[in-house]
Amino acid sequence: MFIEILAVIVVVALVCDHVYRKRLYKSVWSIPAADYREYPLLGQTHVFIGNAEDVPKEIVSLLRYWYGDQTNAVRWGDSTSSDYRLECGVRQGGLTSPDLFNVYINDLIGELRSTKIGCHVAGVCVNNLSYADDMVLLSPSINGLRKLVSVCEQYAVEHGLMYNVKKTEMMVFKALGGPARVPEVRLDGSPVRRVQRFKYLGHWLTEDLRDEEDLERERRALAARCNMLARRFHRCTPDVKITLFRAYCQNLYTCHLWTNYTRRSYSALRIQYNDAFRILLKHPRFCSASSMFAEARVPDFFAIIRARVASFWMRLRNTGNAILKNICDDVTSPIQSHWRSVQQDANHRMTSFKDLSKQSMEAGGVNRFSFGRRVFLIVTDPEVIELILKTCMEKDEIMNFIHDVSRTGSIFAPVSIWRPRRRMIAPAFSSKVLKQFVPVFAEQGELLAARLGEAAVGAPAPMWDHVAGYTMDSICQTNLGINMNELDGQHLAKQSLVRAFESIFRQLAYRVCQPWMQIQAVYRLLPHYRTLKSATAVVDEFVYKIIKEKRDEIAKDDAKVTETEQESTVLNNNRASPPPNTQKSRSFLDILMALRDPTGQGTDGLTDDEIRDECVVIALAGTDTSAVAACYVLSMLARHPDVQEKVLSELDAVLGPSPRSVEHNDLAALRYLEAVLRETLRLYPPVPVIVRRVDKELTLKSGETLVPGMGVLICIWGVHHNPRYWGDDVEEFRPERFDQPLTHPVQYIPFSQGPRNCLGFQYAMMSIKTALATVLQQYRVVPHLTHSPSPNSDPSLTDRRPMRVKFDIMMKDMDDFTVQLERRQK
Repeated sequence: MFIEILAVIVVVALVCDHVYRKRLYKSVWSIPAADYREYPLLGQTHVFIGNAEDVPKEIVSLLRYWYGDQTNAVRWGDSTSSDYRLECGVRQGGLTSPDLFNVYINDLIGELRSTKIGCHVAGVCVNNLSYADDMVLLSPSINGLRKLVSVCEQYAVEHGLMYNVKKTEMMVFKALGGPARVPEVRLDGSPVRRVQRFKYLGHWLTEDLRDEEDLERERRALAARCNMLARRFHRCTPDVKITLFRAYCQNLYTCHLWTNYTRRSYSALRIQYNDAFRILLKHPRFCSASSMFAEARVPDFFAIIRARVASFWMRLRNTGNAILKNICDDVTSPIQSHWRSVQQDANHRMTSFKDLSKQSMEAGGVNRFSFGRRVFLIVTDPEVIELILKTCMEKDEIMNFIHDVSRTGSIFAPVSIWRPRRRMIAPAFSSKVLKQFVPVFAEQGELLAARLGEAAVGAPAPMWDHVAGYTMDSICQTNLGINMNELDGQHLAKQSLVRAFESIFRQLAYRVCQPWMQIQAVYRLLPHYRTLKSATAVVDEFVYKIIKEKRDEIAKDDAKVTETEQESTVLNNNRASPPPNTQKSRSFLDILMALRDPTGQGTDGLTDDEIRDECVVIALAGTDTSAVAACYVLSMLARHPDVQEKVLSELDAVLGPSPRSVEHNDLAALRYLEAVLRETLRLYPPVPVIVRRVDKELTLKSGETLVPGMGVLICIWGVHHNPRYWGDDVEEFRPERFDQPLTHPVQYIPFSQGPRNCLGFQYAMMSIKTALATVLQQYRVVPHLTHSPSPNSDPSLTDRRPMRVKFDIMMKDMDDFTVQLERRQK
């Protein structure tokens, strides 16, 4: 009877053991076990009750009754630990210690993972690395690290564990613009010691992520092994010595991880490797290293490095770990991932950009993507965009390439230059100043209508060159005070200037989409750089010539100088209104030359170089953007004749049945035309993306933390096509949607938003509306069909398919905005 009962108990115990082990070896993230040196005693009761709830409590009590009073000891080498009772737990090094530790640490890893706080690696949030008896917590912010530590503390309290604070260390990897001082982190009430380096899996990690220290460790270890071999085996034959050298000196432990080091430290290790072979084989110091290794048929230092890197790469490619596999795919297949999209033509670049925007919307408005060696955040959520635009003023370093053209121009300049410069030039874009530009827009608009009539009446023709010429003429007259139509050889001068700007935009778009061209030293070796410099030289020659002429004119006429200074004082201090005649004659260049810093600093005004930079960036920002917007509006009106009829009716009601010049008061009355313009800018924003750099640590509503130095792509196209804010008809052209107030103030940002928004957005709106009103008074726009209509199709319906767009810094039509015009019959 006793034997039968015992057999039943043994069977139950075996079943419990099977259930325990089945739960024990579950895989979490495919990360191995963590540091059990911090847990000297692991309670058996907690294991069965906390991690094997399906085991009956009676069995647990029975096992405790049987084995609780028994003693055990752990052997470490030749020494043995003191005896301890099994009821008290298991010491490190015991037979069941790793198993019990796995049970604890797997659940802890799960709780850490549930916080969703950590560093994003290959699209996966990683907040802990566990290997053997080591655990590393990872967080992009100090608050996130404190949260992870609190999870560990709570878990320890619930399971009766204790941490060894003395063996716990913290290191802060220094990021670009990161804080020099970091608040302390406490574990069990004691501050965690901060270090500048630590050794993990045999590799020295430093806070600046440089590898010189690990290279020096390897060099010292190589020297020690070489001296040991030379001392112990100096009587052996050369073949034996070569075999020993292969075994002891070619195992450069972590050489495949070295990426950030100086040439000096790398050369020191290479020289030590060569000297080790010379000393062991007793070669003279002056012998050639290449011939020495070749004769012995031993790989040299560089061959060893290449072999180790290739081996490491193959292991990554064949790994079963999902995170490592994603990293390998991102690095080894750049052409197959994001780099593929940016290296193709402008059409494919725009398609890939749309795909990235849609992925961001599907991910909740925030997503990450790799570009070269950097990871960017692409944002389509208005709430997140509002936070970033208000707090992050600095342009990302990926935009530094444009400084070859803009130099210190305020639009693309660092905050230290932009902030005081914007205060100085802001009065030049006041409503009072912009009002005087409307006659210029009207005059140039009439010339545009005449050119379009000659080109597109009766036959389809691309209107891009004509509209771009209008914006160029308008900007030159309002910006520089030069009427291009009155210059000698004006057609040739304007064409060369327009072509120069087109070349600049084309080269900038090509460079921003090529990761290797972000390296200035590489870019300057390519023909693209020479093309950009040639186009910039054309613009510089034109602008500097105008500035010099303006300076000479001011120097010859003292009365004009006094008058200009008085008007500048009025514009900045609002003391009095300038005479009307003087107000009409003032250009943006006149205002820049008379500007003074309102804070009292820089009272000498702007230099010629600074004036050049401001004039060029205004031309860069205003020429193509206004032209693209106007062309898109005319194209959309051609595709939607019902909308065009409403616009024409409004123009007739406001301006009268006979064509006349548009005046400033007329613009406010053209409300439906403005709604059409706004809807067009929603569907086709000329600048589909802007880039900012995170200046300080930001925590998003999702709990994700952005660290300083991170690049953020604010996807204007994605925000404007987000169905969450625009409805299911987001892709439809419906100007009436702007009759209702916006759901969120940042869901519509064609001219950016926040403190660093576009300073000239009112200028652009006035210029575009004036040009459109002038052209549409005389002509009706009809579509240019790129395909033959079907026999059964309704001839009154036009082709309303989305336009084919390309990305050349601006978002342009691939067909150069080809339309056809008809004269209006009134």
